[in-house]
Amino acid sequence: MKPARLAVLTGCLIASLTAVHAAPIRLDPLRSGQWTSPTADFVNDVKVAGHYAYVALILGELAVIDINDPSRCVRVGGVETGGYAWGLAISGNYAYVAAEWRGLVVVDISDPTNCVTVSTSPSLATSFAVTVSGHYAYVRVNADVGVPFTIEAAGDLSAPMSWAPIFTTNVATMPFDFVDFDVRLTNWPRKFYRVRQP
Repeated sequence: MKPARLAVLTGCLIASLTAVHAAPIRLDPLRSGQWTSPTADFVNDVKVAGHYAYVALILGELAVIDINDPSRCVRVGGVETGGYAWGLAISGNYAYVAAEWRGLVVVDISDPTNCVTVSTSPSLATSFAVTVSGHYAYVRVNADVGVPFTIEAAGDLSAPMSWAPIFTTNVATMPFDFVDFDVRLTNWPRKFYRVRQP
């Protein structure tokens, strides 16, 4: 983990050509600007969308930084995530934050200056990373080896959520691979998963 400092680098391309041969192209990054957290928080993940950088801060916050002018990065918004913010993904108007014990936190970022948490998906396992593809969010969680855990699924993350247990297992090694063959567009237009332990 590194202290919360967002550095914006600008590429400076240097090339030298002669009549005999071309010298190797060299890219020298130059620091244009930065944003530093006033609370000396730690940055775990950064994603860029448009003119904004979305920063996952370990103390439990999603910060939104305006990087339109790289020499003058300014925080314009954000929202508390509860659990430590380890990883995040941006898809459309939403940020998906892997917030440790709080699970998956979904934030509406359609107005970056006024972010709003729209849903949470709690997990007794620790959520560390998230990836979004289409209508699915894939969350990486850490489970204790040798302790039974249950995989559950839901078709909607809005409250109140109805989580259906798929199965409970007690594996001896991690990572544990799981493939869900019961994903049909008619029954599950969207499907979300969580792990409960114990």
